[in-house]
Amino acid sequence: MARKDYPWHPSDIKRVNSTLTMLFRLLLMGVQCVVWAVVTLSEVLGSKKALHKKEEIITPSKNRRWLILANDAECDYDRAFSEHGYVYINAKNRRINVGDTIYLYMTNEKRVRYDTMVVAVNVKRQDNNYWNISPPKGATCKLEMIGEYKGKALSLSKLKKNGFNGERTIKLPICNNMMLLDYIEDEFDNMYYSS
Repeated sequence: MARKDYPWHPSDIKRVNSTLTMLFRLLLMGVQCVVWAVVTLSEVLGSKKALHKKEEIITPSKNRRWLILANDAECDYDRAFSEHGYVYINAKNRRINVGDTIYLYMTNEKRVRYDTMVVAVNVKRQDNNYWNISPPKGATCKLEMIGEYKGKALSLSKLKKNGFNGERTIKLPICNNMMLLDYIEDEFDNMYYSS
């Protein structure tokens, strides 16, 4: 106990020292916890980034969407889909993969009519009976019909307003005209969700 003539008693100094020591130790433990948390968090985030990099290498590229010309005067696509369930398109010089979406633009009708999905690539053609001419030779992609569009929003005039440059410009399939492909996809989505 402190006396009047001494403001501090020697035992008070020991108590203050032990309190300061305890506070210093608590502060040191707090700093250690923060450092540990930061290191752990950076390791977790680093491992997640590494996992994502591995996944990007391992997983295939995102399925693409294509617009392809189909000459319905040469092949009866309607009958092929209804009787056979599939049609086959020439795969020559095309980087089409299983799972890709292909919209078929019918040249006689001058409109996009079919939404299809690629279910096999580099396969032998099995739709010879539906062709009015000798079918193209070589490797083909097998297409399964997802939906048939019967409205007017995918006609040539509407497509031109949404980025389509006309039949002459797509001798090869289109997969990079995102404005056009988004428009076509939206029209098919509207059809699917409104039915």
